[in-house]
Amino acid sequence: MLTKYDDSNPANQIEITSRFVWSHPAHMIAAFFGAGLPSKAPGTYGTLAGALAYIVLSPSIPAAGWVVLALALLFAGIWAADKVARDLGVSDHKSVVVDEVVGIWLLYAFLPHGIAWWVAGFVAFRFFDIVKLPPVDIIDEKMKNGAGVMADDIVAAFYAWVVVSILGWLFG
Repeated sequence: MLTKYDDSNPANQIEITSRFVWSHPAHMIAAFFGAGLPSKAPGTYGTLAGALAYIVLSPSIPAAGWVVLALALLFAGIWAADKVARDLGVSDHKSVVVDEVVGIWLLYAFLPHGIAWWVAGFVAFRFFDIVKLPPVDIIDEKMKNGAGVMADDIVAAFYAWVVVSILGWLFG
């Protein structure tokens, strides 16, 4: 897990530019329209971009609609993450944040609406995405393709949903 975030990881030594992001539709999807550009904490920025998109659009889209959107973005993200990996020559580049967007959309779709739920969900999701408890760590280590990039964040979203739901039940 730690080597994934270490500066010696080849995926962390390649800096991308906005020119790269906008050069191909897969790059735009993978970096979620530039949210993955920051060199520090791109996953947090990607999660924040996904959370803000959800919060702004949620009055117009029901939970089932978010699940459909997340599934569509999941399949697009698999393709996009694979394309970026081929183009950069490294798997799971830090700029690929579409997986965080799918994860936070799925999590928020299954939580009640409200700022406290959204903040708790955001914090829990980032925690589980970074810590990578089993089987997330195994998925992250063994599946070096677009499906693996996307899958570990779906499991992290599930863990976050369980924890936030239990906390909501205990303190709500």
